[in-house]
Amino acid sequence: MGGRAFESVAFWDARYAVDASEFEWYAAPAAAAALAALERVAPAGRGRRPSVLDLGCGTSRLPADAAAAGYLVLAVDVSSIAVHAAAASSREENASRGSRPDFLVADATRLPLRPARFDAVLDKGTADALDCGGDEGAARLLGEAARASRVGGAVVMVSCRDAVRRTADFKAVPTLTLVSVADVGGEPGKPCPDAVVLVATVGPPAALSEGRE
Repeated sequence: MGGRAFESVAFWDARYAVDASEFEWYAAPAAAAALAALERVAPAGRGRRPSVLDLGCGTSRLPADAAAAGYLVLAVDVSSIAVHAAAASSREENASRGSRPDFLVADATRLPLRPARFDAVLDKGTADALDCGGDEGAARLLGEAARASRVGGAVVMVSCRDAVRRTADFKAVPTLTLVSVADVGGEPGKPCPDAVVLVATVGPPAALSEGRE
């Protein structure tokens, strides 16, 4: 199969039909850095529970960890098998962790969600998978991430792609302003062990910006 397979629902359903157990595509330091970035851009606590959208969640435990940290999390994935497995795992943990994310079967590049709904949008590896089918994959995902975030919100991406390439992807979306790129190191034995975490703030649409001048 070519890289386009990673954009296929059938590919991911087949993968998770074989094994739908909890799985992290990237190293543990990357997930921890993503949560730390969320805390910087949308701090939880003191009665506030910022809303977070996780794009392409797979069977990662990151949505559950974010919910346990005090966020209202909606996690989406194109594979219904992955979503059902992740939701079942989350329900089992709910009693001990006190909070759990919600899940939705959806294409991260064509979200069935109203715009400006979330305080932060998170992607851990989904843009990388889409890129295997062509350079436009990350741009489509980032465009949807920006649309889903409120003005003043943030987009957090964990990627194993070259930081220069990812920086160009962010700059291609007019409403995103990249504010940090951090190398978080790796973990031997994991797929794509070396990762970077990129954080961008979300500004108003161009037409609205021009109207304020």
